[in-house]
Amino acid sequence: MSNKKLQKLTYYAYAWTLALLNENAEKMQYHLFNEPIEAWVHGPVIPDLYQKYKEYGWMDIPKDNPSFNFSPDELDILNQVWDAYGSFSATH
Repeated sequence: MSNKKLQKLTYYAYAWTLALLNENAEKMQYHLFNEPIEAWVHGPVIPDLYQKYKEYGWMDIPKDNPSFNFSPDELDILNQVWDAYGSFSATH
């Protein structure tokens, strides 16, 4: 997937985590990550994530096998976000 699509899917996963894993808006203890999210012309961007993959431009980022430490609930949300939005292009 492209960096643009990765940014959008990551944004959705972050929002879904906030909405589904927190009991109320006053006590937001569950966050998928702590990096800031910025509003850019083409959509939401996590600057550190963008910098990591910017060398690929509009091309797909090669698959990798990174190791992350997500909880079962977080993995479930990531899979749900992929199921809901993974088939869409970065522009639609």
